[in-house]
Amino acid sequence: MKPNPDSAAAAVETLRAELEMANGSLEAIDRKAALVPATLGVIAGVFVGSTAAFSGPETVVLIAAVGTGIVSALSALQVLWARVLTIGPNATTTADATHLDPADFNRAVAGSLALSIDKMTEAAKWKAARLNRAIGWAGATILVLAVARIVGGIT
Repeated sequence: MKPNPDSAAAAVETLRAELEMANGSLEAIDRKAALVPATLGVIAGVFVGSTAAFSGPETVVLIAAVGTGIVSALSALQVLWARVLTIGPNATTTADATHLDPADFNRAVAGSLALSIDKMTEAAKWKAARLNRAIGWAGATILVLAVARIVGGIT
């Protein structure tokens, strides 16, 4: 069945806008993930302070905090790890398809854009799950640091 030229053009425009939103979602996740390690460092500095020596129980709790902090930071860095993500129509295929009438051409472009959106959505879900893990471990780290402060005596 031959595509309707107006529908095919509208589909391309709609999918382009959706692709931009998906890209914005990925960038927002990356920005948030970049904040996790730095935030943990600042909070650890506030909780630990400039104490020269730690008591035995406090040391044990601080070691646990270091462990949870490392897991959180690694989860955040996993989000930031560069991934190969092919988006949009293949440039060579697009150039080769210029012989098609506009409706058929737009339908092919719309199909490529839809596949790209699906790939970006899956990448965003993957990154969001790891960001949530990083934030959860960051919360655990903050809690353990607070416990260490209590065990060591709040000064």
